[in-house]
Amino acid sequence: MELPPIRPGRPAPQTLIDQRARSVANRLADTVHPDVTVAQEEVGGVSCVVCRPAAPRGAIVYLHGGGFRTSSAVAYGPFCSHLAAWTRATVVAVEFRLAPEHPFPAGLTDARDVYAAVAGQGAGPMLAGDSAGGGLAASTTVLALRGGKLPPPVGLLLISSLLDLRLTAASMRSRAETDKIFSAAQAAEAAEFYLQGAPADDPLVSPVLADLTGFPPTLMMVGTEEILLDDNLALARGLAHVGAQADVHISPKSQHIWFTRGSTAYPAEALIISRFADRVWPDA
Repeated sequence: MELPPIRPGRPAPQTLIDQRARSVANRLADTVHPDVTVAQEEVGGVSCVVCRPAAPRGAIVYLHGGGFRTSSAVAYGPFCSHLAAWTRATVVAVEFRLAPEHPFPAGLTDARDVYAAVAGQGAGPMLAGDSAGGGLAASTTVLALRGGKLPPPVGLLLISSLLDLRLTAASMRSRAETDKIFSAAQAAEAAEFYLQGAPADDPLVSPVLADLTGFPPTLMMVGTEEILLDDNLALARGLAHVGAQADVHISPKSQHIWFTRGSTAYPAEALIISRFADRVWPDA
C-alpha cells in the first residue's frame, strides 16, 4: 500500500490562523515534567519535539491532535514530556504539515517518514496520538503493515481518536450536546480541510475500515461524552474480530482528549498508560 502523491492545498482562513495561535498558547502554559528533557530536533527530515526520560526503554512516535488543521508538536511538548515519564520511553512528537495548506497525504507522509527514521534506530517504536493524531497513528500502522517496507509498531496508543472521516457514527448525533470540546461541525471542517476531494472511505484516512489483521497490542482511551465514542468502539470491535489484543478504557462523564491537558491531575490515566507500556516492553 503506497501513499498517493502530495497534492496542493489552499490557504488557511484567518479564523483558523488565529485559532492555531490560541491552541498553541493554551498548551504551552502547561508544565513540563521535571525529569524529562525536551528539545526540538529533525527526525526523518521532519521537525519534531523529542522528550527524553532518563534511561528510556523504547520510543514512541506521537501524532498530536487538532483536527489535522491546528496545534503543533511544540504545543504538545508538555503533555508528551509526561507521557515520556509515564512510559519511560523517548517520545518523538511529529510537526506534521497541517491542512488546508497541506491536504492528505502530507501529514501521513510526515508521520511515515518520522516513524521510519525512529524504527531504523532499533526495534519498532510504539505509535500514539490523540484526536486526528490518533487517526494518523492508526493510519501509519495500516501503512506499516500493508506497505511491506516498515516494521510494525510494537504497540498503539489511541486517545479520543478520529478514525472514520465518513462521520456517520451514531455518537456524532447522540453526543452532540455533551461534547463541548470537539463538535460534529468541527469534525466536518477537519475532514473537509484534510480530504479536499480524497475519498473518506480510504483506509488510510479512515483506518476503522482497514484490514486490521496484524495490528499490535492497542490501548484505546475515550470518554463517554464525546462524539468520537463510536469510532473508537468500532475499531475495538474490528480488532477483536481479527484476534488482536485491544484494551479499551472508557472514562465516564469525560470530554474529548480530557487528560491531555494538566496531565499531572490524572493519575488513573497515567497508571493505565504506564501498565500498557510495561506490557509492550516487558523485559526493559
